[in-house]
Amino acid sequence: MKELIIPPKLNEGDKVAFISISGGRAGDEDMLPRYLLGKRRFEKIFNVKVVETPHALKGSSSAVMFSVRRRRQFFMAE
Repeated sequence: MKELIIPPKLNEGDKVAFISISGGRAGDEDMLPRYLLGKRRFEKIFNVKVVETPHALKGSSSAVMFSVRRRRQFFMAE
């Protein structure tokens, strides 16, 4: 069994990245206020700076469009 890699402890002022699951729901209109509240709380509690990955807040409609484009590419390759 592989040994578990333990990341370094967070320190005040560190920068951490928030990612979104592949569905991109964090950027949807109904979820964005909840996401922003969680982000503010995380920054306040841990005294760190939170940044989002480029596609984290694109919304689920963006993920659906990517999926459609990807399926077209797949079927055209056959």
